[in-house]
Amino acid sequence: MLGSEQRGTLRGRSLNISEAGIAGVFVTVWDVGAPVRLEFSVPVTSNPVRVGAVVRSRSGHRYGFEFVDLTPEQREIINKTCRTLALLE
Repeated sequence: MLGSEQRGTLRGRSLNISEAGIAGVFVTVWDVGAPVRLEFSVPVTSNPVRVGAVVRSRSGHRYGFEFVDLTPEQREIINKTCRTLALLE
């Protein structure tokens, strides 16, 4: 999982994903409410997913991001990913 901001690109690790957002661990400090660009891989497509998001929560280095302005294609890929991962639980 990658997070982009004015300081550049930061590498992190995703923890979970839902239709509304994604959680991840980053060794950086973002303020709650900050807009970010995220890029992450999912099992339903070989192309990385690139989305806009807003930091909605923070606990230490764990962040919760809400997706914003998803295209219909991005929304379908994320929904399909959630359905696929639910089958693996």
